[in-house]
Amino acid sequence: MTRSQKIQSIIEARKPMAELAAQADASLYEIEGQIRKFKNFIPIFSKNLSPEVVANLNALNPTIDHLLSRLSTEKGNIAQLKYRFSRPTLNIGVVGRAKQGKSTLLKALSGLDDDVIPTGVNFCTGAASSLSNVDNLKAGDAIADIEFHTEATFLRDVISPYWRQQLDLGVPEPRSLEEFRRMVLPDKPGEKCSEGNVGGQLLDELRDIQQHLPEFQAYLRGGSERGVPRNSIREFVAQRAKGEKVRLHRWRAVKRANIQCSFPVQDVGRISFVDTPGLGQIAIGLEDYVRETLGGDIDFALFIRRAETGNQTIDDDIRLYDLVAKSINEIPLEQWSSYIINRSQDVAGQLGTLRQNIEGNRHIAFQGGVRELDARNDEEARRELESLLDFLRRSFRSWTRIFTPNE
Repeated sequence: MTRSQKIQSIIEARKPMAELAAQADASLYEIEGQIRKFKNFIPIFSKNLSPEVVANLNALNPTIDHLLSRLSTEKGNIAQLKYRFSRPTLNIGVVGRAKQGKSTLLKALSGLDDDVIPTGVNFCTGAASSLSNVDNLKAGDAIADIEFHTEATFLRDVISPYWRQQLDLGVPEPRSLEEFRRMVLPDKPGEKCSEGNVGGQLLDELRDIQQHLPEFQAYLRGGSERGVPRNSIREFVAQRAKGEKVRLHRWRAVKRANIQCSFPVQDVGRISFVDTPGLGQIAIGLEDYVRETLGGDIDFALFIRRAETGNQTIDDDIRLYDLVAKSINEIPLEQWSSYIINRSQDVAGQLGTLRQNIEGNRHIAFQGGVRELDARNDEEARRELESLLDFLRRSFRSWTRIFTPNE
């Protein structure tokens, strides 16, 4: 079976699950309707009932409201699953802390360079992006559709989390972009700040956003800019210009960059990779970020960790695992993930210890396996893709059982 046939077989295997999600959505809609009818019955017919019966019915209102709230949540979860299983592409999310080799691996798989997928000594990737394989572009070429925040979503998703972080800033949360622009931020977090030393770093980041707001404010209009050419993509997704000396800020206005290119791997068909900024640097709104960026957009999570001399602890790995697991809690994360140890540095003696720590920890598990590769090696990266496709073909059978009642 060719790669494209494998991918298409995975996409086809999801269709029954999309149908099951649609059936579940219809059932929840009907249940919700019946509960609302019952709730509306109480005030309409209470005058025909005895005071004792009316009191008992009214006592049910908190339970009814709780049920309606739970139904609303579950309907949202079902809608996400329906969208996920109905997508015409196979989406693989690459997850890890900053500077672990995510972008390097994606460059090897996509054939793109620093103009599109930024890498470097400093934090590079700013905006989340997807890389989709298409047949109508030459190898190495790319175009992008850039989705932008509105002022409202920028305030909600980017600015508001700094106030939810309990930095004790001493000023109210801004209700408009102009209010944020004119706001006088304190020199340091207040005494009630719950973030310790990190609080100062977060305040510096907020101040940096405010200072450079004029450089990206014009893009906070919502909508998208389509057909952005290859040589202009970096300025929308990178934190630094090529050469890393000049900082960029336009990426702060970007919700998502959808990049199309022709992968050098032959016959891969309808596949996309979801690239994310290094999660270690996103202290603000991290849980919302993971849920929205990964939860609805990926079929498989590929964790990557660079092997480093003297650092074999996995506390951060466990934290990331928990965050990603929350994004799709209907399917155990171990069933849709694998772990890569990036050995791109000369640390061969450390690999065994790190691998043992990962495989021996009871809190995290990867049915897709724990493997080692050099993210700079194109051939190794493409062999990893082949292994992932074989695993996904097998795993979708078990996923179908999860969503099929009484089987």
